[in-house]
Amino acid sequence: MFRHGELGPHHNPEFTMLEWYRAYADWSAVAGDVAELCAELAAVVHGLPQLRYRGQEIDLTPPWPTLSVAEAVHRHCGLSIRGDESTAELLEKVRAAGFPDPPPVAGRSGGGADGSAWSWDDVFFSVFLDHVEPALAAAAPGQPARPVVLIDWPAPLCALARPKPGAPQVVERFEAYLAGLELCNGFGELCDEVEQRRRLVHDAAERARRGLPVYPRDERFLGALAEGMPPSGGVALGVDRLLMLLLDAAHIREVLSFTADEL
Repeated sequence: MFRHGELGPHHNPEFTMLEWYRAYADWSAVAGDVAELCAELAAVVHGLPQLRYRGQEIDLTPPWPTLSVAEAVHRHCGLSIRGDESTAELLEKVRAAGFPDPPPVAGRSGGGADGSAWSWDDVFFSVFLDHVEPALAAAAPGQPARPVVLIDWPAPLCALARPKPGAPQVVERFEAYLAGLELCNGFGELCDEVEQRRRLVHDAAERARRGLPVYPRDERFLGALAEGMPPSGGVALGVDRLLMLLLDAAHIREVLSFTADEL
């Protein structure tokens, strides 16, 4: 796969993903697949379902503990989020907690008092990436670290995930973190063509409002959903990052034949 403009210790513009789906299964079954796969690979490489990464012992024995995004943000930032706040309300919470505004978007000089130049995810990730992700690597004193599966993501970060039954402010999305490194992103897949179309239309309007490129809708994808897709769970796992963890590699270049800056 390719991603424009990302190059660093954990990123390369060209990278390898392992992606799979399970029909008639939910997100938790697929998250279990991830844990079993990683534990088995660690056992093959190291003899036990454990690994040492950057001096930290990590126990991969399934099942992996879960933590909601709201719990993680409150624990590590002192912020209380629901998932149904407006961008302006979320920005107010972030500012009240003493965090700086997100960086400017699309060449604009700032976000304005009401945050109108930013999206909900701009504000959220300005705190999450710097203050929550690094904290996920912490272990209890005297104990090996454990992976963390973050669940119940706020609805504005819905991507292709279906709403959580009984809690529409969050969606059935999960991300697994090892040593604070995001390993995978998975969903209880959204199979509703009407809802998916609504989201795509909304996202396009939001990008236009913020002066960002607007991409054409994938009508073939929407047509496939309309044709019929069974309830499913799915995940995309970063193979290069998994190799980094298994081999205790500090930089992604150590597990690639060559990186973009070497071309």
